[in-house]
Amino acid sequence: MTRWICGVGLALTIGSVAASESTAAPVKFWANARVSIDQHGTPQRVEPSVKLGEVVRTLVEQRVLRWRFEPAVVEGQAKAGVTYVFLAGCAVPSSDGTFDVAMAFTGHGPGPVDGELIRRPPAYPPNAARAGNEGRFRVTMRVGTDGKATLESVDAIEGNARPFREALRAWVGSRLYVPEEVDGMPVSTSISSEVDFWLPPPGETGRAPDPTTCEGILAEAVEKSSTTSDSPFKPLDTD
Repeated sequence: MTRWICGVGLALTIGSVAASESTAAPVKFWANARVSIDQHGTPQRVEPSVKLGEVVRTLVEQRVLRWRFEPAVVEGQAKAGVTYVFLAGCAVPSSDGTFDVAMAFTGHGPGPVDGELIRRPPAYPPNAARAGNEGRFRVTMRVGTDGKATLESVDAIEGNARPFREALRAWVGSRLYVPEEVDGMPVSTSISSEVDFWLPPPGETGRAPDPTTCEGILAEAVEKSSTTSDSPFKPLDTD
């Protein structure tokens, strides 16, 4: 289930990245990749987003090739296919000018168009903002085989969904995805995401926590940014 406020979970150190400047605080980043999976659930090819740096792309590829999935099944037969995986990353500066890098799995499903790393949240409806309306909602959308998304439901977790429903419908309708594939054919997938609308108190620009360690950063990402979908591929081992 995707959460549009920063998320948290387990840190997995996997290497170092050369840094042009050393900073005191850990640096959070996002990554994703197209993954070709065989009929045994083993990744055969990992293609990280072209928007990532070359070193990070290599680290993502090495990490995901170790994962295992439950393969898609069609009429009782296991099939190969394609899914898209999402990771949260954290880089910690070292005294020698490099970064120790950690990553954690946050979800999988249809892919981002053009390899975008962050899926932008919907705009706050002006009328809702003026009225002081806030809320948290579970938004379920259907991604068709053409990659277009349509709204299925909006369920209130906190607040009243009515002032936000049309904005959420428009936001979902503007989304384009790359569908997953089974046996060479695109498949339709349903995705559930949590969306927050909140108004910061006067003088403040946000309310998300500010973790100072990679453990905190990745723990938050795993807790709040995982994607729930009815993907035909089920993760078995993503450590």
